[in-house]
Amino acid sequence: GHRRAWDDPGLPAALAADLGREVALTRDLDGQQDLGRSLLVTTTASHRALEAELGTPIDPRRWRTNLHLDLPDAPAWADLEWEAGTLELEGGVVLDLLHPCERCVIPTRDPDTTAKWPELLKHLNRAHALSFGINARVREPGRVAAGEAATLHPPPG
Repeated sequence: GHRRAWDDPGLPAALAADLGREVALTRDLDGQQDLGRSLLVTTTASHRALEAELGTPIDPRRWRTNLHLDLPDAPAWADLEWEAGTLELEGGVVLDLLHPCERCVIPTRDPDTTAKWPELLKHLNRAHALSFGINARVREPGRVAAGEAATLHPPPG
């Protein structure tokens, strides 16, 4: 419920109080939060598989997804193997697929209530190397429309 700047000297103490443990702030320039000009792609198959694994519905807004794909031929978790591939959308948008998205604590917070669900992240860590979705970067910009066809061009080799 409070906003603090990265350089606020009170930020580490506020985070420690909220998390119940000591924290040290470091900036990871390779980390997801600093992955500039990128977007997150998720799939229905992986989302449904995770719901089945955990035995409960999961609000898809938890992922902060930019592009959610319903690909009938793609099995669950296939998106974690698309690194170095491309995704072409019917309207001409082309995305370079970077790497699986290593999840942070954000999806453990309910998007409406901010209630914590740490088991989500613990499960992703145990079962899927902390990954859900794949990060991408726009190669060819344009508009994306709901229901538009998507073609995956797998990584070479």
